[in-house]
Amino acid sequence: MTRRFALSIATCLLLAACDAPERDPADARAADAANAPMMAAAGDTADQFPASSIDPQIFVDRVGASNSYEIDAARIALERTRSNAIRDFANRMIRDHGSAADKLEAAVKAHGNGVTFRPRLSAQDEADLAALREARDFDGLYLDQQRRAHEKALALLRGYANGKDSGALRSFAAEAAEMVEAHFDAVGELENGAREEAG
Repeated sequence: MTRRFALSIATCLLLAACDAPERDPADARAADAANAPMMAAAGDTADQFPASSIDPQIFVDRVGASNSYEIDAARIALERTRSNAIRDFANRMIRDHGSAADKLEAAVKAHGNGVTFRPRLSAQDEADLAALREARDFDGLYLDQQRRAHEKALALLRGYANGKDSGALRSFAAEAAEMVEAHFDAVGELENGAREEAG
């Protein structure tokens, strides 16, 4: 399955969710909690293909965690990689995701309604960073993690951008989705370059 095809499937699923009736945020959180074990058992995660009506606080928490992971992973890359191309990419991640974090914080303030900016890494993010610190094939693992992380982030951002929120968070999501898509494409180019060198 190609990257573009996988992204197309994710986007179609998210757009189809736009017609779903809007749920009360409390009900949405309860449903997410109830469904999480089942989705994890199926090899999925509750935040991989979120509904476009996702609760704003959950959206902010997940995007905040994504930005934090990207910055921390890039800092590890700068310490461990010997590839100039990956080093350039890591510097780009620190710059772009640092800027995205600032824009998200501003969007949260504009949104109001009790939503707070409190970025924290998820347990999976922490595990991924630990794996990077110990990896023998650092570059391969870093690029694999980057591909998966950007694919998940893009699905999240596109889902929210196509949702019913018409305020600052939706504008942020639309803008950030373009950035993340560019990153996703850059990861693909790095992976292709690595395969050519290995071949």
